[in-house]
Amino acid sequence: MAETSDYLALIPPLHAGQPNFVATVGFSVDPLARIQSALFALIDDFDLDDAIGVQLDAVGVRVGLSRLVPYALQGLFFSWGDPIRGWGAGVWKGRYDVGTSLYSLDDDTYRRLLFAKILANTWDGTVEGEEGIYNAYFTDQATLVFVSDDSYSAQPKEFFTWGDPNRGWGRGTWVPADANLNDPSLSSVDMKMTVGFAGKIPQVIDLAILNEGLVGAKPEGVTVDIAVTSVDGAPLFGFGMDNEFITGWGGGAWAVKPADLIGQSAQLIVPGTLDFSLAENSGLLGLL
Repeated sequence: MAETSDYLALIPPLHAGQPNFVATVGFSVDPLARIQSALFALIDDFDLDDAIGVQLDAVGVRVGLSRLVPYALQGLFFSWGDPIRGWGAGVWKGRYDVGTSLYSLDDDTYRRLLFAKILANTWDGTVEGEEGIYNAYFTDQATLVFVSDDSYSAQPKEFFTWGDPNRGWGRGTWVPADANLNDPSLSSVDMKMTVGFAGKIPQVIDLAILNEGLVGAKPEGVTVDIAVTSVDGAPLFGFGMDNEFITGWGGGAWAVKPADLIGQSAQLIVPGTLDFSLAENSGLLGLL
């Protein structure tokens, strides 16, 4: 960027040796050079990679996500002897902090959240794009994230038919003889997706953010199930797969909700939810 000396270097030789003239020109252009430098500095000051404090807050206003998160986050603060809320994981409780809310995210956490939010704002609707959103926030390579599209639709159901290999015994659906085949209740639509976290359990602050649905893009009308390994470093328990993401008996850990790991009541996700041997559940990103 241009400085005052750059403009003084443009003075022709006829006037370059006249101190008063040079001083007058310098006095005139110096404010303009300073303004130009300040404007160029704004690019770096509000760059998401480098912005801090109020600069990062200004980026958040434009992205559409504040660092102030007024949500219930129980079990968040540091606790002795707790692998989830102990050294390097739990958040120190301030004098005015209450145990049910997180008011302000630190810069590093907020920056990761903004990166994920930007990707969510421009999501293309694909499973690959959804996984990229979660990976933008969960940057620890030891935490393995996968997304499975578990949605299926059958309109109408396949009714039982004698001698038909696709609608015969064990496949076709029995209906009463007087049933109205156009009844919507006879159709089957299940719109849901599973986001799984294997390997290293995320830190408690990240679990809390995940629990409140601040990460990821959710299509309208689609249920999102979050499944986190209950054993640090272990894959999730499930049928039909054997890898670092999901494995069976003797290696896989029960999948739980993030709330369960941060001290809130939650329902256990039964292994059948992660049965990827079924065709309708086979959309596991990067594994099939």
